[in-house]
Amino acid sequence: MNPDFRSTQREYDAFFYREKRKGKTPISKELYDLERINRGKFRSDGVYVGIEWNQRLGLPKYLKCFFDPKTGKLDLEGIKNLTDSLQKTVDTNPMTRIKRFHIRKRIRDIQTYLEKEVEQSGKLKTNNKFLQEKNYGLEWKV
Repeated sequence: MNPDFRSTQREYDAFFYREKRKGKTPISKELYDLERINRGKFRSDGVYVGIEWNQRLGLPKYLKCFFDPKTGKLDLEGIKNLTDSLQKTVDTNPMTRIKRFHIRKRIRDIQTYLEKEVEQSGKLKTNNKFLQEKNYGLEWKV
């Protein structure tokens, strides 16, 4: 699941008509999207997949292994090593144009995420006042 939790119109329509069939009054699309943030989803095989805390914080899946829940910081050195090794792979290994584009896009995504969402110390910038005041986003049971 990506950090963007907005639903498509098709998903909302399915929810809307499902609620209508049950005889309930459906909520607005904005409230539906807010509700989706706090719940996971069911896979096609019936297994419930909840949203992980690092995704609630807005951390991309491919950076979750660099996040230390005890300190609430990202390992910036490890991320730099990852981007360097990806760049070296693109430069040295023969690959298709699409694969090369995908890897370069991932490197750009990592760099823009670090510029926008991470402080120099490695802490995540929290825009949510509730998380800042209570530090709930950084309390983890490990």
